[in-house]
Amino acid sequence: MIIISRVAETSKVKKSAQPINALIVVDVQNCFINGNLSLLKASAGQNGAEVILIINNLIRTIPFDVIVYTQDWHPWNHISFFENLHVRRQYLAGN
Repeated sequence: MIIISRVAETSKVKKSAQPINALIVVDVQNCFINGNLSLLKASAGQNGAEVILIINNLIRTIPFDVIVYTQDWHPWNHISFFENLHVRRQYLAGN
């Protein structure tokens, strides 16, 4: 999937003479570490908490110019929630 920034659509992008070092932390949430969506509960049995030590070490040891944290969000009726399994089945069936 390719996502194009809306900023790029509406603004002129200037080239930088200096490189910028960025750390982008994508979707690291408690629910994936020890919540109801914990990776430990998945078939691979990965420990989501391991990524926290790695992220903290990167932040401590590398002088990033910018650090960006992202988190997804879904409305209450999104098919990813357990309570909406019936909607997911309809969606996957093409209804």
